Order: sequence, then structure tokens, then C-alpha cells
Amino acid sequence: MHKKLILSGVIALGMAFPSFSQTSPQVKYANTISVEDLTKHLTYLASDQMQGRDTGSETGKLAAQYLADFYKNLGLTGPVNGSFFQSVPLVTANFSKVTLQVGKSKLVENEDFVFTGDGNMAKTAKSELVFLGLVTDENLAKVDVKGKLVGLWAVGVRSNDLVKKK
Repeated sequence: MHKKLILSGVIALGMAFPSFSQTSPQVKYANTISVEDLTKHLTYLASDQMQGRDTGSETGKLAAQYLADFYKNLGLTGPVNGSFFQSVPLVTANFSKVTLQVGKSKLVENEDFVFTGDGNMAKTAKSELVFLGLVTDENLAKVDVKGKLVGLWAVGVRSNDLVKKK
């Protein structure tokens, strides 16, 4: 009976011990999250006013500043030498119009084909078309795609992930 009482006391003390410890910063801030705050912040960041927040765009910078200000107001310090921003070189390619013609048939962009690439499209270029099908390591091993226009099925795959494979 005496051993059971001591064991019960040790278990009770062990269960109560965590309540004496300090609350971690993660728990402290997690406990401040509310549905109202999330709705307010996400409604603003996802609003039409933010125009998609493209990387490098003015609205992208505005969204980043909004988040930095939010964290500053919480009393947090930026993780990059005290800043919430990290300098990353940015290169962009913008093609105002891309056309594709196969034989005598003109295809409609974003309907018959989607263009992703970074080549110089300033002038008309003829290129060999290689149809890859689904992007798999096996299909990539079968076909030399270097310098060629590649047709593929990108079902459930992000186009940026396709470029990394070859």
C-alpha cells in the first residue's frame, strides 16, 4: 500500500512538472492565433488588390512588407542579420506573345499549348518538335530534347518541375 501511494505521488508530480516550466515562444505565439486574425490577414493577402503577389512585383513587395511589419509588431527580430528580408538575385523573362504553328495549323496559346521557357523568342524560329508524353525519367532517357521544342503531358505536374529533370 505504501509503495502504491509513493508511486501515485511520483506520477502526479511528473504530470504536474511541465506546468511549472516556462511556455516556449512557439506555444506563446500559437496561442495568440485566432480565426478573426487569420481571416483578416489572409483576406488582405489574397485580395484582388494584391494582384497575385508575383515575385518581384510591387504587390509582392507590399505583401512582404505587410508580413515583416506584422512580425515586428509581435516583437520578433528578423532572422537575416536583424532583417526580415533576404537578398536573392531575380531574373525574369517576359514574352508578350508566343505563337506556335505546326504545319499550316496555328495553335492557340493557353488553349492548344502552354509555353514555358526562357529562350530568345524575339524572332521566328523553326524547331524540331519532340513529343515526350508524360515526364518520367524513363521517357527522358529515350529522347534527346536538347535544342528541340518539347511537347508533353503535364497532368498534375508543375511546369517548373519539368525543367529540372533534364
